[in-house]
Amino acid sequence: MTSDPRFLDLEVDEDREFIILNLDKNLRVGRRYKISLSYTAKLKNDLHGLYYSQYQRGNDSVYIVTTQFQPTDARRAFPCFDEPALKATFNITLVRPSHLISISNTPIIDNSTTFEKDGMTFVKDVYDITPKMSTYLLAFIVCDFKYLYNYTSNGVLYRAWATPETVNQAEYSLHVGVEVLTHFEDFFDIPYPLKKQDMIAIPDFAAGAMENWGLITYRETAMLYEPGVSNEANKERIAIVVSHELAHQWFGDLVSPAWWDDLWLNEGFATFVEYLGVDYVHPDWNIFEIFAKSEIQRAFYFDGLISSHPLYVPVNHPDEINEIFDAISYAKGASIIRMMRHFLGRQTFKKGLTNYLNGTAYGAAHHTDLWRALTKQAHADGKTHIDVGEIMDTWTLQMNYPVVTVTRDFQNLNQIHVRQERFLIDPNAEDPGRFQSPYNYKWTVPLTLTSSKSKNFDPKDEDVHWMYKEETQTTLTLADDVLPNRDGWILANVNQFGYYRVNYQLGNWDALVKQLVDDHKVIPAINRAQIIDDAWNLAK
Repeated sequence: MTSDPRFLDLEVDEDREFIILNLDKNLRVGRRYKISLSYTAKLKNDLHGLYYSQYQRGNDSVYIVTTQFQPTDARRAFPCFDEPALKATFNITLVRPSHLISISNTPIIDNSTTFEKDGMTFVKDVYDITPKMSTYLLAFIVCDFKYLYNYTSNGVLYRAWATPETVNQAEYSLHVGVEVLTHFEDFFDIPYPLKKQDMIAIPDFAAGAMENWGLITYRETAMLYEPGVSNEANKERIAIVVSHELAHQWFGDLVSPAWWDDLWLNEGFATFVEYLGVDYVHPDWNIFEIFAKSEIQRAFYFDGLISSHPLYVPVNHPDEINEIFDAISYAKGASIIRMMRHFLGRQTFKKGLTNYLNGTAYGAAHHTDLWRALTKQAHADGKTHIDVGEIMDTWTLQMNYPVVTVTRDFQNLNQIHVRQERFLIDPNAEDPGRFQSPYNYKWTVPLTLTSSKSKNFDPKDEDVHWMYKEETQTTLTLADDVLPNRDGWILANVNQFGYYRVNYQLGNWDALVKQLVDDHKVIPAINRAQIIDDAWNLAK
């Protein structure tokens, strides 16, 4: 019988952040091997990996230990295959001084073991095994914090942790969290996968928040709210961040990206769904009215530059991963997902999404897996003309976006002419050639239209007209009840569902201006914001 390989020595590849174990013979396919490593490291306060943080209590500094592993810093805490697709279950045991507490992704199942060392009593907290998950979603914390708690309507324990001095400021975020978690169970049609959900406000934290599965970490300003002291903008931000991180518990944690080149799908989706969560808790806020300003216009600014990048972009080194945590991945990602939800129809989108999550649960996926699931659902719902991948690849595999010019044909009043071209803030900018467009900067554009005659500002997916990536221009023939007389206006990209700017002939701009002067409320807030932003940037 062949003996197992023996360990010879260890090499370190600093550039690729690898450790290489040299053996005396090759491993055999189909055999299972166990690697045991002992290691030590010094705690740092650099906000990466496993680090120490501190806050003041009077004149005293109080120290805690916490984690931030995304994207590639779990390897700073323990040797691991630190890539999102390489999922595993984890058995966490944390040893702490008896006057502190510890928290991790799952509940504690045993803390009966204690021992003495250097005159201190230590407790060993043994945690329940985690689900199969990515390394970057692990978290463990040792601190002196206190918590508030509640249960969701489905019986999930939800705790909000903060320093003893600030824990009462966690009431609002706890309320939002409990409500949104329940709503997302309904939206995704998949029960929350863990037994508990913790959220914790860290005094010293680099990110806004981090979606660790079952233990979400926050900056204090993104979680703590004190009525009469904090302002309404603080309240809005807390609701948005809490909703964003809870969206990740399914889209990112249950199903993770196979590699960081699909970060946009992870973060763009959570950015879009955060609005659904906030709208559920605060329908009176009309939160989607600020989507145009906060997401679409923010993305337009960065994506109108020659230095932009495609949503799906190759990344090879940890430094390159960190560079794409930007407005393109978050805001543009959210904008095109909102566009896709509209042209598919809400129910088709929702059912296709549930099928995708169920089909890839506890695994890792590529964006093409989502396109297939949504296309399959679209066809099942009778929308056989839709191939999601064919459409969405034009928005994800090339940078920038189009400006769509809509022109009335006054020789034939039922027709309009539509032209698309690449929009750049500086049309004369020299393209550095970092990214080649596979579609020569043409997009498959979902067009929606209304007018002073029809005033339909609630278009359905069946109202979408398509301009395909092979077309620079096209002519649309519209129904008599859509197009107005010569003095009326038409408005394209209703509710700005599409990720593109719109230009018109001068007479139509004048008609829109007249409408805004006479009675601006005829045009909804999102389209008023669109008109101002498009006009300003086209004029520039």
